[in-house]
Amino acid sequence: MGIIKKCFQHLFRAVLCLLLANSIHAADLRHGMAVSINGHPVASFDSHTDELFPLMSVVKFPLSIVVLHRVDKGELSLDMEYHLDAHDLDPHTWSPMQKRYPNGGVFSLAELLRLCLCESDNNACNYLFTLVGGPESVQQFFVKRYGTDFAFRVACTEADMKKIEAKSVNQASPSAVRQILEDVYVAATLPPKNPILSQPQAIFLIKTMNQCSTGQNRLKAGFSETSVAFAHKTGSSGIINGRTLAHNDIGIIQMSGGNYACIVSFISDSGLNEAQMNECHSKLGSHVYNALIASP
Repeated sequence: MGIIKKCFQHLFRAVLCLLLANSIHAADLRHGMAVSINGHPVASFDSHTDELFPLMSVVKFPLSIVVLHRVDKGELSLDMEYHLDAHDLDPHTWSPMQKRYPNGGVFSLAELLRLCLCESDNNACNYLFTLVGGPESVQQFFVKRYGTDFAFRVACTEADMKKIEAKSVNQASPSAVRQILEDVYVAATLPPKNPILSQPQAIFLIKTMNQCSTGQNRLKAGFSETSVAFAHKTGSSGIINGRTLAHNDIGIIQMSGGNYACIVSFISDSGLNEAQMNECHSKLGSHVYNALIASP
């Protein structure tokens, strides 16, 4: 009983600090948050949890789930290789792949997923969309699994996102994305009867996202132990009419003892600068991490 009481006291202090820290900037952004610790949603951390937010490159996470689902069905294989010509690689988008291979090259499906998730490569993302039948197929997968009321909307590729008017088309609520993160983690550890992915594909997804190189100053900056595994995906917009449409980070914190937390941090309609938005994410990451290590 003493351990449980101490855990809740620690959690209460973390929530109080979080509210005080974010109240400073509250008037100049919309910060959507959703957190669960060891499978249990922590309502005290939630903010705008059921509202829709622009996903930006966070859409590459659910897209990868649909790709890996096709692997589970035997329609695709991680070892399959694809030849991308120079005309397949848009030089006017974020693409480490295009910079390294301007004339194209041969890439396995596993490498395309790594580029998409770890380096947020837009050319890899667009190609993966074509492999699964476009945004409509991604949307249908999640509607079939979670129902039509699930707050998740995918309607465009990264190529479409280059149009300013399309930047807010792919949307989801923090609570919906937290549910997807939970389902992936459970599939990787204690697979239920109807997992979102097979255990091997869920493990592959988490291990790949553990290598994500973007957004190191966001949620992960709040962890006192940099060695803690964090499978995450970021998403960012540019500045439109003086405000940032989206500055996001989502992921799964994995502790060596088995404790874990799923965390979603969406910032939208922000007048803050990059450092201030990073601070909002990192403070949330810090408080969730502290609550997690206090869990029995």
